[in-house]
Amino acid sequence: MKKLLPILMLAGFSSPAFADITHSITSSVQLNVNAAGTQVERIGNSYSVSGTNIDVTTLGGMTADTDGVASFSDGTYAVATNATTWAFTENFTTGDTIASSAPTVGEVSNYSNQTSTAAGAHTFTDTTTNQTSELAGTISTVGGISDLSAGGAGTSAIGQVVTSLTIQ
Repeated sequence: MKKLLPILMLAGFSSPAFADITHSITSSVQLNVNAAGTQVERIGNSYSVSGTNIDVTTLGGMTADTDGVASFSDGTYAVATNATTWAFTENFTTGDTIASSAPTVGEVSNYSNQTSTAAGAHTFTDTTTNQTSELAGTISTVGGISDLSAGGAGTSAIGQVVTSLTIQ
């Protein structure tokens, strides 16, 4: 009996095992339809002149009105009388006129660099199969994603399922 006493004491005083188990499933569907947008880049007016062995009587130049319309004035230049070599460069760039209103989607305004996109459509018809598709996404009762489909141009459909299991 004395030999069993230490075993009984250890069995009686051992600590119980505590274990927490956490399980979660998170599902989400994100559906986006973009708005119409136009992005433009306007080219500005510029004037430059440079030269070597050039006599300047009147320097050319540029002026711009309130609408950004530039006008150029000629200069008067001549090769220097004692020049054996000479170089002359005069550059003028007429920039874009400032538009008085925004263009309608699909129209092109008077700017040099322009990108215009139409608004997204939540439905579209495939001309090959003549079937209509619609922007959609469904989450089932068990957390799965079904019927995830993009609509027309300018739309996106994103589905996500996250499953986590924590044992402590």
